[in-house]
Amino acid sequence: MKIVFDSGSTKTACALIGDTVVYTPPMRGHNAMTARDGDLYSMISTEKTLTEVRISTESVHFYGAGCATPQAIGRVREELIRMFPNAGISVESDMTGAARSLCGHTPGIACILGTGSNSCLWDGQRITANIPPLGFIIGDEGSGAVIGKVFLEHLLKGMLPKEIREDFQDRHGLTTADIITRIYRGDRPSAFLASFAPFIREWTDKEEAVACMVENELERFLIFNVERYPGAHDIPVSFTGSIARHFDRQLRAAMDRRGLLHGKTESDPLPGMVKWIAG
Repeated sequence: MKIVFDSGSTKTACALIGDTVVYTPPMRGHNAMTARDGDLYSMISTEKTLTEVRISTESVHFYGAGCATPQAIGRVREELIRMFPNAGISVESDMTGAARSLCGHTPGIACILGTGSNSCLWDGQRITANIPPLGFIIGDEGSGAVIGKVFLEHLLKGMLPKEIREDFQDRHGLTTADIITRIYRGDRPSAFLASFAPFIREWTDKEEAVACMVENELERFLIFNVERYPGAHDIPVSFTGSIARHFDRQLRAAMDRRGLLHGKTESDPLPGMVKWIAG
């Protein structure tokens, strides 16, 4: 039995590879840079499908958000060893998993547009360049967290039409104080900001100002995180993540404006990760 994890800040997906491939129900998100010690073990140890194979599992392949430093990778590895004591453990970044899923053995630029954002230059076997994403406070352009942040800024400062403000209040019932508290004092503020993506997506079809706001932010992602790679305009650029899926039209428009080649968009990178691991 082999197990593959695709762990992002909002959700963690998992597949068990045996005679067949079994996908478990999504679990909560996990970011190795911000999670508390024991959070990962606590999460996966409650999943019955995983506990049933914890002793017999041969290898675990964990692709995770925040797995970017030796310290973060070490913490994840320790918790996986505790859960799967007889397995070989491989811990790599979610960016590596996305590149393997999106590009396979073909060179290209792979991008994650989900709660956070990231990108890399892929030579068909490994990442050869990676512009640091830096998180939603000073980076993560085009991510759900930043799009949510920009939208709330426009909303709370009265820069969007009254109909949007009323619809937001009716559906979310959040005051300005509620929002500020959730962002500055709540757990997982990036996931909170990204949670407004479906609402924003609906209004991109009804209000040009919202569509332009989203498209401009996606263009910022391309400028900061794609065009700086050598040969960026000559190789396909592929995407995975909920934001790439929600805002495909705005993303393609931004790419056309920048003269970039669209590769493919996958809503879920896990099947591609499974294909890579299974050989």
